[in-house]
Amino acid sequence: MGQKGAQVSEFKITANTEAAWVKRVQLIQGGTVGDTAITKLRLEVNNVEVATGNMTTDDYAVFDFGTPGYKIEKGDNKIFKMYADLAGKKDETIKFYVDTATDVN
Repeated sequence: MGQKGAQVSEFKITANTEAAWVKRVQLIQGGTVGDTAITKLRLEVNNVEVATGNMTTDDYAVFDFGTPGYKIEKGDNKIFKMYADLAGKKDETIKFYVDTATDVN
């Protein structure tokens, strides 16, 4: 812990049958580190920042992409890398994941 700009998660979104606009992503943090120890959240695709986010008091990282959102063309996929500044103790863990399908829209 105690890192700036650390990669804390990575996930892929695929647009199978038609183009998709990603407007919001919410990931739950299931590790032992407290939500206040994770700050300056950002998502990147191909080393380009596409959204910034914040931790909620109930352990969610929330990213809003604005209007119209982030476009993924039909048949394409994008790998999103999540970065954050971290505080906390060295024995604490971080584990971000999508909890339900409605966490990505």
